[in-house]
Amino acid sequence: MVEQISNLFESYSEPVVGCKGDKIAFMNSAAVAMFSGTPDNLSPEDCFPSEVLSQDGRDALAAFERAGCHITVSISHMDNMKIFRVMSSGSAAQDGTDTFLDNIGGQMREALAVLNVSASRLSPVIENTGEENLTKHMSMIYHSYYKLLRLSGNITSYNQLSAGTLSFRMKNTDIIELIRNLIASVRPFAKRMNIALRLDSDAESLIMSVDPPQIERMLLNLLSNAIKHTGDGGEVVVSLRVKRDRLTLSVRDTGIGIPPELLTTSFDKYAYEREYTDTWRGTGLGFSLARYIVAGHGGTLLLESIRDKGTTVTVSIPIKEDKGGFRDDIVPYHPNSMSMIFTELSDVLSYQDYMPALMD
Repeated sequence: MVEQISNLFESYSEPVVGCKGDKIAFMNSAAVAMFSGTPDNLSPEDCFPSEVLSQDGRDALAAFERAGCHITVSISHMDNMKIFRVMSSGSAAQDGTDTFLDNIGGQMREALAVLNVSASRLSPVIENTGEENLTKHMSMIYHSYYKLLRLSGNITSYNQLSAGTLSFRMKNTDIIELIRNLIASVRPFAKRMNIALRLDSDAESLIMSVDPPQIERMLLNLLSNAIKHTGDGGEVVVSLRVKRDRLTLSVRDTGIGIPPELLTTSFDKYAYEREYTDTWRGTGLGFSLARYIVAGHGGTLLLESIRDKGTTVTVSIPIKEDKGGFRDDIVPYHPNSMSMIFTELSDVLSYQDYMPALMD
């Protein structure tokens, strides 16, 4: 169960630490970066004051100073563990709106974490009954869970985009292999919608310094938009080209395209096409989030679209390698990537893609 809870919180952009007794049970990547250590070489006291650690079994909110930073932490409880989620960390307090949205997003994720663990325990019981109707409703629960998880993540992203604090943890990665694996994982879902998803690359391998989860999230946002707006029998093509010192990634679809009058607002936060509610839906953060992720890698993003012909999004990122770092022999495509796929594509997938057997 610790591993399951750890995988759940790994997708969170804010630091999360799980403590069991006097030991740290898990830390997500953001927590490892913030506290400069792992559960193997850190104790709970290295991360939080004793007054916070000694808090009893009730959910709580704590504020303290660490290394000159004001830190706000929410404390919740799950499966005999204390879950510490760092809601804010900085030299100055957030404004009222940001704190309000942070609290909403945080409370949603804490409730969703409990829902996910409860559903995972209930799922095998329902599977054993053989009742198709119950399995169907279980799939709907999982689908709704991932849609709400995406929404809560977007709320957090809104704050990070507004404050310019969207964090990047660069590491030398084979980006071609990472994208190839991601496309292979998404392709079966596109196929079930009768949409062909192809990868066209002129390179087999390319080591460069990127933030793998952020690259995954950026590409999944672009794929979500492309698949969402491409009809039955259509095609989505992801192209990779290495040109001198830059990697060019393009996502082209044969969908409905973006009306000219709406193209200029596509990068605006929460901009979405109200006139096309049957096919255009969501929070409107997709292109805006992708733009910030690309900018965080020193790149550019170009959006081109022709009504009823399709849309092409072209990303150009400079090829840089951390000479002091290590090349990853194995692509950091951890099991949590499927969780990211289920989350970021939740607005285009159907509940049937969330069958309990797939959630194990």
